[in-house]
Amino acid sequence: MILNYLRIFGHSIHQNALTVCSTRKLFTKEFLRVTEFESQRLKTRKFVQPDTVVETIEFQLRAKNREELIKSFKPWIHVIDRSQCKEHFSLLMKCLLFLRDNPHPDPPKNFNFGPVVMRMFHSLNMSQEAINIAHNFETADLFDDATSPIILCDLLFNNGMYNEVLRVVQRNEAMNEKRDMKTTRLLNCITFATCYKLNTQDHFSFALEIWNKSVKENQHSQAINFLCMNAVNP
Repeated sequence: MILNYLRIFGHSIHQNALTVCSTRKLFTKEFLRVTEFESQRLKTRKFVQPDTVVETIEFQLRAKNREELIKSFKPWIHVIDRSQCKEHFSLLMKCLLFLRDNPHPDPPKNFNFGPVVMRMFHSLNMSQEAINIAHNFETADLFDDATSPIILCDLLFNNGMYNEVLRVVQRNEAMNEKRDMKTTRLLNCITFATCYKLNTQDHFSFALEIWNKSVKENQHSQAINFLCMNAVNP
């Protein structure tokens, strides 16, 4: 079956091979809305001082004031830098856990912090911290939406953390099986690119397993290119 797709997309493979091999980035920051996050970051920094916000957040956590905490937590995510994020990582975890465990009684009014937090890590290029929070058994479910794994995997891919990418993919696969859902085509693209980078028979077999579960007509041509190039690699 894969040979059929090699023939169908043969011309596309030749066109894109140099592009694929010469870059480690799959998606643009604009596509992932990281650029939008960074633009908001510049605006927020004019009005919010990170150190002052930390004191306010710690007070609101002690007071268990959910609504006021959200008002402080949203801008804080946009203004902290790498060193501040490392210093206050435990506080970030506490805020996310508190908001998860104390949801708004009206579910549609619950703000989804997962993608915003992942865009923060992506913007700051903090791949290890992103992994720590995404794989922590207490906070992992906060990033089970459709967008967060894409942003996380792109960050990991850009940093050459290919095995960690597949770890995220496997968790997502297990979650989708429970929900009787298919893996998104964007995550498939990252998966096939990662397996191509790792370039072993086992990784090609894993990519084929994902491919066989996917809706073929909905896949990105670049994802198929990665899969086909992995197939013809020695």
